[in-house]
Amino acid sequence: MRARRRRGTPRVPAEDPDFSRALEAMTAPELRAFVRGVLDELEPDARTEIVDALMARAVKGHAGWKPNRPSQRIADDAKSFAEAARVVGYADPTDVSEHLRLGSRAFLAGDHVSARGVFEALLPPIAVADIDLGQHELVDEVLGVDAHMCVAQYVTSVYTTTSLADRAAAVHTAIEQVEGVSTLLNPIKDMEDVSAGALPDLEAFLPLWVMRLRRRRPSKDEWESNPERWHREAVFRSEGVDGLERLARKTKRPQSCLAWCEALMDVEHWPEALLAYDAAAKLVGKSHWRGQLLDGSALAAQQLGRADVPRRLEASRVAWCADAPAPLALADLGRPHGRHAASKGEEGGDSLSQERRTAGRTASRARRRSGRRSYSALEGFRLGLVERGPSGSRGVPSIGHPACERHNREGQRRTSGAARIGRPRSDGGIRR
Repeated sequence: MRARRRRGTPRVPAEDPDFSRALEAMTAPELRAFVRGVLDELEPDARTEIVDALMARAVKGHAGWKPNRPSQRIADDAKSFAEAARVVGYADPTDVSEHLRLGSRAFLAGDHVSARGVFEALLPPIAVADIDLGQHELVDEVLGVDAHMCVAQYVTSVYTTTSLADRAAAVHTAIEQVEGVSTLLNPIKDMEDVSAGALPDLEAFLPLWVMRLRRRRPSKDEWESNPERWHREAVFRSEGVDGLERLARKTKRPQSCLAWCEALMDVEHWPEALLAYDAAAKLVGKSHWRGQLLDGSALAAQQLGRADVPRRLEASRVAWCADAPAPLALADLGRPHGRHAASKGEEGGDSLSQERRTAGRTASRARRRSGRRSYSALEGFRLGLVERGPSGSRGVPSIGHPACERHNREGQRRTSGAARIGRPRSDGGIRR
């Protein structure tokens, strides 16, 4: 009996231990010949992508190589192209990719003025959809260049071509203008990654950058905004771990606390990391981030060989369970009778019991209105019958919800249609 081949995701082969030794055994000319041979076999799009990445890597090498500088007219050509595209609201992504590639080539060649002109003409209107490229969701779907690299090169060219006094405002504006194309989560690191050398006047720029970002108000929820993340990166680059500790204790923001702890863990300062994780877990209070911080505390204790690792792991488990949204027993929503809540006085009994009693009553009304015996948990989520409860959990069915009413009508229609099947028609035939 011949076995069938199972369909699905192909298995990723394990890394061959001889691969590294084969690379080491090849001489530089042999390796270059091999790369050229592989590139010749690739599709044009894949070949162009690899060549662009290879040239960007070669510029950062020790040899000091740079590509030939394109014509200085590329900025004017890009502006004319962008103005015409704005009129019709559309541009061929192949043409846009070619202009961006020339801008990237000028950046690698050291002509940041021309590169900024090209990127500034195309990226902001694409980000706000003044120029449509025909993509369904992301610009990367249709462009033949690395959009994130182009955005980083644009912001870096703004950095290098703006005076120090106006640099912080210009960089901030440039980042926000192109967020619709790609977001720089760590602008300083992203600029350093695409630069051939160190960023000029970085030490003088950091205090101005911190002062600029400090003006932005933090978000109201626990999730940090991009300016908060940029501010945290700038504080770390200018003040180090002490700056992250100051920021965490001042703001009590979960991401700032976690960044402070992880900075100590990255350099394997385990005693300081243990103290930081314990302090951060107290700073965030009952946030759902508390479990992750206690996990880090247990890891630091394990690295130090402490005997209280089991106790810390248990505290982490309790925190994860307590900080997670209270899950309702969705199966109970379909039961006419049942123990929906814990008795008063038990742990978590009051709020959870109230939610479950409310869920049971509303489910009973839903059954009476629809004629159905019960709603399963899957149907409740799929049909939109389950909404967010008082404590942020999902589990209370919405009576009168449009999806609920539509589902009831469809069920009645299917029931009436099924009842008609097999009945004789007026002309003597049989309904089917």
